[in-house]
Amino acid sequence: MSNILEYNGYYGSSEVSVEDGVIFGKILHINDLVTFEADNLQDLNVAFQEAVDDYLEFCKANGKNPDKPFKGSFNVRISPENHKRIAIDAAKQNMTLNQFVEQAIIAALDLNALSQEHAIISKSLNTLADSIQSLNNNFISDYMFKGFQVSLENK
Repeated sequence: MSNILEYNGYYGSSEVSVEDGVIFGKILHINDLVTFEADNLQDLNVAFQEAVDDYLEFCKANGKNPDKPFKGSFNVRISPENHKRIAIDAAKQNMTLNQFVEQAIIAALDLNALSQEHAIISKSLNTLADSIQSLNNNFISDYMFKGFQVSLENK
């Protein structure tokens, strides 16, 4: 389950204020502050979509380019030692620093996705194993009980 809303290429947060009795959020990953709120979950997505549409209309009416959520660049702050290590490894692989970092990030994202898939498969296999064990126990129990009855009837 995700608390992130998506509409027209924009993403929104969703939070609950128990004190105020509302669900609220803001458009994420833009410089402008655009917020929205609703009294219930059903209306939250509608409020988010209206906020995005209003933001785009406001920008158009004021001759402003709306912020795009992702431009394809961001700053990463790391230690000078790691900066040096990355630069040397990138050069050894005939890659730019950006290519190297992008490849490392993609590898980390792929590994995370695989870990999540593994967890789902592992849970499913454990459930299946439990079901098989339960069936096996029931079969053995029924077989032993019936076998015991048959041996008593024969005596």
